[in-house]
Amino acid sequence: MRTMRSHIQVNWDRNVRIESAMLDKTVAELNKADGLWSTRIPLMVHAYFDDLSTILIDLYKILKKRGEAWIVIGTSAYGGIHIPVDLITADLATSIGYDLDSIHCLRHLRASGQQWKKLGKKTNPLRESLLILRKP
Repeated sequence: MRTMRSHIQVNWDRNVRIESAMLDKTVAELNKADGLWSTRIPLMVHAYFDDLSTILIDLYKILKKRGEAWIVIGTSAYGGIHIPVDLITADLATSIGYDLDSIHCLRHLRASGQQWKKLGKKTNPLRESLLILRKP
């Protein structure tokens, strides 16, 4: 119960406060996806970004003016739906007030076997990215 809401094994609080058009689109796609191994995955994804937003807000408060936050983060996929974690995080950060300096793809990741079959060539491979955010 003391970790980010990034897994479904715990019956997390269903309350999410965050709003993001990019996140909402992704969660809507997950809600329509066939073959999710748990119906709780869309809520988990939404809650993960709600928690991440709280962290970004708290970090913004203590970051000095023109200070930078470097975040390494990986994308994911469920039910053949690619979750652009790096882009959604950048979107959330800019809505909080950060300037987005850059996003760098550090490496491409292969999805798990079941996701690879569904993703195939339909989408970009998963990736690990570096986001560089700056407090103006």
